[in-house]
Amino acid sequence: WVTCSSCKKAIKFGIAMSECRIEAGVGRDGSCGAMVKDRGVLGQNIDCVYDGFTYELSFDSKCLSAEGKGYLRISYRSEVGTLKSETVNLSGGEWKTNTVSLTAPDGCTKVRLEFYTEDGNTVFLDNIAMRRT
Repeated sequence: WVTCSSCKKAIKFGIAMSECRIEAGVGRDGSCGAMVKDRGVLGQNIDCVYDGFTYELSFDSKCLSAEGKGYLRISYRSEVGTLKSETVNLSGGEWKTNTVSLTAPDGCTKVRLEFYTEDGNTVFLDNIAMRRT
């Protein structure tokens, strides 16, 4: 759990490197949000995934500059390892809502989401949600 120092909301998201943080003022409309910069990785395991089911992942993102880049790696996992993975490119200096349809392959029991950047890039994230469709 990560708690925003300003609004005191607890956020269950794993932070892998110090180039990531949850804080007030970086989210859409000035709310709490996440910032990932300079090769940072913000990751979360979702353990209640069932093979063959379709899910909708939605989140808001914005890069620090119009030329900035960020990425979302989606890894479908079983008890023995990664079954497949895909990457979603994030870009643009204005907030936008992203929607990704995920279908868990046979044997999938969890999904790993990792938002990351390269050196010199910063991406802001907010309103991350995943639901079964």
